[in-house]
Amino acid sequence: MKKILLIVGAVSILLLTSITVSANETVVDAGGSGEYTTIHEAIANASTGDTITIKSGTYEIEDANKLIIDKALTIQGESKDDTHIIQVGYDNLFEITADGVTIKMVKLEGAYSTLISLRANDTTIEDVNFVSGGYSNAFDSSDNLKTGLSIKNVVATGKYSNFHDCSNSAWESSSFSQTSFNTITDSTVTSCIFSGGGIDLNDDTQNLKFQDCTFKDHDNTCFQMKGTMNKLYLCTFQNITGYGNAINLDGSDNEVKGCTFTLNKNGISTFNKNNTIAYNNFVDNIDAGVIASSFWMGEDTINIDNNWWGDATGPYNANLNPDGLGDNASGNVEFTTWLDAESTWTPDDTDEDDTGEDDGGEDDTGDDTGEDDTGEDDGGTPGFELLVLIAAIAVALIILRKRE
Repeated sequence: MKKILLIVGAVSILLLTSITVSANETVVDAGGSGEYTTIHEAIANASTGDTITIKSGTYEIEDANKLIIDKALTIQGESKDDTHIIQVGYDNLFEITADGVTIKMVKLEGAYSTLISLRANDTTIEDVNFVSGGYSNAFDSSDNLKTGLSIKNVVATGKYSNFHDCSNSAWESSSFSQTSFNTITDSTVTSCIFSGGGIDLNDDTQNLKFQDCTFKDHDNTCFQMKGTMNKLYLCTFQNITGYGNAINLDGSDNEVKGCTFTLNKNGISTFNKNNTIAYNNFVDNIDAGVIASSFWMGEDTINIDNNWWGDATGPYNANLNPDGLGDNASGNVEFTTWLDAESTWTPDDTDEDDTGEDDGGEDDTGDDTGEDDTGEDDGGTPGFELLVLIAAIAVALIILRKRE
């Protein structure tokens, strides 16, 4: 019987050990109070699943020590304003090559190359301030498809932020300048501020939703909306002047709803009739609220019913509504009705939520950093391993009983 107990105990300890092993947390402090004084050293010595906490301070990163994250780590600062990581060379600051990396609560700055070069999937960027000047990008992603990108509460200032080949991504409460999205699908961007730059969606972008975002103070086209089945909900476009439009609506089957366009050179310039423009507010735009140029549209027309044009008399159109005192609606447009007051439309007013997007899609897309979807809280894993443990004990008892 003692043999049985010893063997069962040994098996139990081994299996329980596999269940209870947890990731380590290490501290980086330039002042010397942590396990490491440099981020590079902490990453090099970390194991998959570890958390590296960076104390407030300034950390300058030379090209020779660029931060290559080749394992699933969480890199978190003490403060997104005071944990300051500066790229002082010409190479990338962070290069993410492993799936499942999280970077949060830091301030990243550089003048050249890229602050975060994304080469992996299931990456979370949260509560990060980007300062990219000169020729520096906040983000760059290319070469192969990226999935599971989640970006929250990010502020980026500077010239460019380029994203290529990302899919199944979620963006929330973020702020960017110039950003390119190529081949992104099933993604969400909510509560963002894009200041001094804009967004470029390529032809392959699908099911990308921007909600509650603000685009402002840009001197060229702010949103190049290509692709299909993309959505702009409850966004604000303000002071987009110069040579462009607030939105170039190039793709098809896209929706612009509940948005506000004000003080722009033009609100929306559309190139395709198969798009939805409804329940928006067009107020005090310089040239027009909506333009549908025959140069691009040919003989096609686009319906723009049920928008607010800044005046109860509706939009001005020389043929359709010459007495309209609202913003211009010009070119190949068609409308018979308009709103007589400012739009208060929300996604709940339609059946969009039946698609599972639910005002930003946070619950459905796993925007709570994807923890539930990736299993980081291991909701069901201990139960399964406990069954394995019980089965192993039972097998051991049967074997020993037969030997007796």
